[in-house]
Amino acid sequence: MLPPASRVLSQIIATARLTIVQLRSIVGDTEGSTAVLVGVLLPVMIGAMGLGAETGYWFLLQRELQHTADASVHAAAIRRRAGDDEDLLRAAAIDVAGKAGFNQAQGSFELYWPALTGPSAGAPDTVEVVLARTTPRLFSAIFNDEPVKMRARAVARITLGSDACVLALAPSVPAALRVASSARVVLECDAASDSMEADSFSVEGNGALSAHCASTVGGAYVNEQVTLSECEAVREYASVVPDPYREIAEPSVPSTCNSNNRNLGNPQTTTTVQPSSTIVSGLPVYRFCNGLSLKGTVTFEPGLYIISGGDFEANAGAIINGNGVTFYIANPNKVQLNGHAQLHLAAPTSGELSGILFFGSRNAHDLVHRVNGTSGSVIQGAIYAPTTSVDYTGDSSASGGGGCTQIIAYTVSFSGNSGMASSCEDSGTRDIKVNESVLLIE
Repeated sequence: MLPPASRVLSQIIATARLTIVQLRSIVGDTEGSTAVLVGVLLPVMIGAMGLGAETGYWFLLQRELQHTADASVHAAAIRRRAGDDEDLLRAAAIDVAGKAGFNQAQGSFELYWPALTGPSAGAPDTVEVVLARTTPRLFSAIFNDEPVKMRARAVARITLGSDACVLALAPSVPAALRVASSARVVLECDAASDSMEADSFSVEGNGALSAHCASTVGGAYVNEQVTLSECEAVREYASVVPDPYREIAEPSVPSTCNSNNRNLGNPQTTTTVQPSSTIVSGLPVYRFCNGLSLKGTVTFEPGLYIISGGDFEANAGAIINGNGVTFYIANPNKVQLNGHAQLHLAAPTSGELSGILFFGSRNAHDLVHRVNGTSGSVIQGAIYAPTTSVDYTGDSSASGGGGCTQIIAYTVSFSGNSGMASSCEDSGTRDIKVNESVLLIE
């Protein structure tokens, strides 16, 4: 830690005064040659000392400014990692800079996201802070009365962590991520909980979990049947994992709807459903006015399916097919696929709803969506319910096949034997990054 610039300046001035006193004793020498020499050299020596002292002072101020830039960009990157917008990044950086002694009235503050200049310009997950200030001259004002301009720049990068496929967003709910006592869960990915509670992540009774790793903002209450292949134990008191789909707007609900198709499917035949209209963005859409109950084999053509006026239900033995589909569950309805249905569903891989298979309304609260598929099911995409709960039971990938299933919900629970694959390279989903670090790189 460097001492304050004002203290260093005081020490330099005191040293200079002492030196002048010593020079005065030399001036008292009565020999003529010494007096002449001192008369010639004294102004030069005093000037050199003054300029040297002031240059050291400038150097110290520059070091302080650089330290301030480093600290403020680090604070901004921490907020970026938590998913905050640019205004909050800026507020955090300015607050830290101010506490470090930076006064915007004496200079300027700039923040760029991503970095605007330098080797990392345009690189994703980078933040750049540039500080500038002016300092009035002291001794050197004899030669130039323009204030000294100083500038400091720092760049921080959020390093990539590991990939999660399960994320509980609730900030303060006990057991926000829960494996029930009878459940056996196998995840080919990480799991994370944003809750700050002491039991934010819970594996109860005889429940068992196998995953790459698990992390929680709060604490974990788990049994001995937790197997983590890429970390020694659950990472407690970790950083918040932001909602990867927070910027995606909810679909607009068209006024036209189909009120006579609540019960779809026939055990003897295959029923095909095709969007009947489009919304403003041009996305094909089909709206069910009185909910939707499925039986038999039902195939959904690509598009957006809005479930309003009732729940989305599946009867025992139903086979639900769909490629490039998103089911939007309007408030206050819920998904009830708890009849051991077989699911062969894939979300769109591009467009405004890319990667989202089920989209629970953000206006809904205190609801539980139940998605329970058989072991032959393939779910490709995100089950996204940011303000409600998801109870998941089932297997997301067929034997020998791949799969990319994500669950992002207010709370997440596994109440039965479940398996989830996370091979998401071409699925259109967004990454859920956990265990990210912030590094100063410039």
